[in-house]
Amino acid sequence: MTERHQKSMLAVARGTFVRFRKGGARLAALCVTLSGLLLLAAGCSKEHASEPKPNEAPQSFVSIYPFHDGSTQPPLAATTSLQHLHWWGQDPDGWMVGYLFSFDSRTWYWTAKTDSIFSLRIFGKDTTYSFYVASVDNSIPGGPVAASDSGPISWTPGQLLSRFGDALDPSPAMVSIPIGNTPPVVRFEMVGDIFGTPLSVPETTFTVVSFQWHGTDLDGDETIAKYSIALNDTSASSWVDLPGLTTFVTLMGRQPAPGQSAVDADIYPNNIPQLSQSPLATSLRNFRLNANNVLYLRAEDVSGARSIPARMPAEAGKTWYVKQPKGDLIIIDDYTPTDLSPQFYSTIFDTLGGGRFNGRFDVWDIKTGSKFPQKGKFVPTFIKPAFIETLKLFKYIFWYAGDEQDFDIAQRALPAFRKAGGKVLFSFNLPQSYTSGASVDQAVRDFSGVVDSLGPSYIPTTSTGFVLPRTQVIPEPGAEGYPLMMRDDINSNPVDGGKVVANLRALNPSIGSVILYRLQADPSKYPGMPVLGVKDSRNAFILIGISLYRFNGGDKNVGAFFFRVFKEFGAY
Repeated sequence: MTERHQKSMLAVARGTFVRFRKGGARLAALCVTLSGLLLLAAGCSKEHASEPKPNEAPQSFVSIYPFHDGSTQPPLAATTSLQHLHWWGQDPDGWMVGYLFSFDSRTWYWTAKTDSIFSLRIFGKDTTYSFYVASVDNSIPGGPVAASDSGPISWTPGQLLSRFGDALDPSPAMVSIPIGNTPPVVRFEMVGDIFGTPLSVPETTFTVVSFQWHGTDLDGDETIAKYSIALNDTSASSWVDLPGLTTFVTLMGRQPAPGQSAVDADIYPNNIPQLSQSPLATSLRNFRLNANNVLYLRAEDVSGARSIPARMPAEAGKTWYVKQPKGDLIIIDDYTPTDLSPQFYSTIFDTLGGGRFNGRFDVWDIKTGSKFPQKGKFVPTFIKPAFIETLKLFKYIFWYAGDEQDFDIAQRALPAFRKAGGKVLFSFNLPQSYTSGASVDQAVRDFSGVVDSLGPSYIPTTSTGFVLPRTQVIPEPGAEGYPLMMRDDINSNPVDGGKVVANLRALNPSIGSVILYRLQADPSKYPGMPVLGVKDSRNAFILIGISLYRFNGGDKNVGAFFFRVFKEFGAY
């Protein structure tokens, strides 16, 4: 009798027992029948019935499906680098306790799972992966698989056999997975280093501007080999390659020759919002001055596949305007009250020092569009480096402020400007209470270097805190050449002289600074003569706690004050 027949008869015997074991009255007949069948089977067999049957190795199977994460994007094609693999085993005389899988049939990983999502990296136009899986059944020698077997382990065939024995499928299932390259994707992602700054390039900048972006690739972000940028033109010769890790760049336009309307821009690449130590050897062409510009960006992976170019500004048809500095003076307009301050200061600088700055100064409006916590629309996203490096295009700054909203910008930018040798006149008049929540004392101390703190929350010159017309701001004895200044009235300033001036802040000078001005004494309202003007010992920074435009009453000496300041600055 063949072994197959023997098995068949045993199966019949077992089935008979199961089928009839509850037949009480027929129990004796069942036993006789069962005994006869077993004797017959034993007589036909070549082996003794009590010998165990050898273990049969399991069989392994694997299937592949395109991965889809359930997002709004369509499912990936079967040849993308993200793959969802499933596997299983079959064993006629046991059950699966785990699986070994490999992508090279040499290094193996142990798992009890039956599926996983794999990100298969690609380093060329296309790549084919081979995936192997071998089932392990419950006859594994030595009991359950230890943590040390979890891999990756480079097992030779002999080591596999020694460790897993007949419990391992000797013929692993295998599937070939052809992976097609996916081009990268890049987008501008302007984060900013001060809360509230615009998240795009301002509609107008000077000749320093910074950009930040983020690139991705389904085949692995590390497959992005380089980024390239171009200005205003995407023809092949316009692109300049950047190092692969670059995700931040600052452009600095070079000084133009007379009549030149477009210049090369030096490129400072980095991977953080910071100026690199030196620019690239290759500059970027076609940086248009006093004109509109667009920056284009693309990514390229190791296979040469390129992204669709991104543009900044992102909106189709939109551009940003680049201003060429007119001279070495910039006025920072950070003054929120609506009055004639801009015209007043421009007129002063047109005539100052015999016309030293006439037609040779710029105004940077950083307050338009500002509403706490949002910064003005002309403030660059990155104070460091874009705002700071823009200031360094100039030698002199006149910054006038009507509240503390942008003191954090001054705190970040002015120390660097001073360190580079720049000269600053800073005029401010603060409200009674602050909206920013910042430490104004700390900010003023940091950006000026001439005061330790501000005095009382306000110095009332009336019971309501309003400064009376014709109130004097008196030069300190020894402040040679600095004129007396006086609050305006309706006669000296018919347009704005009737408006309120309030809440002057006393300045507490730091050690080594020089007092320039004090408020006139009024023992019935405040003690002594509070300090309102201070300068540093190098004649490089002057801080005055009044709105200069509103203190041009009496003999109208504000023009003389500006003349004295910029003479000390060495402007003429």
